[in-house]
Amino acid sequence: MKRSVHGLVLFLAFVFALLCLTAAGSAVPANAYEPAGHQVFLYEDTNFGGASMSFEFDKDVPDLTKWRLGNTAKSWNDVLSSLKVGKNTKILLYKHTNYNTLLGTIQGDGTNVKAISSLHSLGYGDQVSSFKVRAADVSPAGGSSAAGSTVTANTSEPAGYQVFLYEHTNYGGATLSFEFDRDVSDLTKWRIGNTAKNWNDVISSLKVGKNTKILLYKHINFSTLLGTIQGDGTNVKTIPSLHSFGYGDQVSSFKVRMSDYAQ
Repeated sequence: MKRSVHGLVLFLAFVFALLCLTAAGSAVPANAYEPAGHQVFLYEDTNFGGASMSFEFDKDVPDLTKWRLGNTAKSWNDVLSSLKVGKNTKILLYKHTNYNTLLGTIQGDGTNVKAISSLHSLGYGDQVSSFKVRAADVSPAGGSSAAGSTVTANTSEPAGYQVFLYEHTNYGGATLSFEFDRDVSDLTKWRIGNTAKNWNDVISSLKVGKNTKILLYKHINFSTLLGTIQGDGTNVKTIPSLHSFGYGDQVSSFKVRMSDYAQ
């Protein structure tokens, strides 16, 4: 009887340890797979070797010193040496914990996995202490829903952390939704539905969640700020015509952030 109880305890301890690992990230066999469009694979060694983990967007890991490397006492801090980024995914790599000092951003192009066999070649190897996983700034050919979310115009209000963007005034036409923190650096790379037309110089109305703000830029790569629109912490901010602000059909890039009045 004692032996059965002892075996049950060991089994439950194993299950608990496995659940703790998968709750935070997922271990993947190095070199065995390619990431799905929404995934990033991180590797201990160059050439996709050693211990490995996988994550999906939107995932923030503020402190890799708290992540154990397998069953060892060693942490993942200053260890990452190679990675694979899914076609619709990007990863922001930071030198210090809590997203301090951006090393760089690596992302898929909407069609292909981005594989970096040595982060040392970029100056990032054994340097990463925190990271963020987000949807890529590019959308796959023929649509944008893999990188943003399609919403039905005029039928819903954004949640506190969302912004809804519309092709036409009065919340008409094609739509997209985003959450903070989200940067879209080049709307020429975002297709409108299944058409050849892109979202550059197209946005004509928007709705901003109560705890959200959007920074609108006239050119790609966040050049020339047109203006900032944000919720007041209590109410959604609705703009039925960006033309009334001089922003209509002018936006080529934007950033979504938490509102200054977020509660």
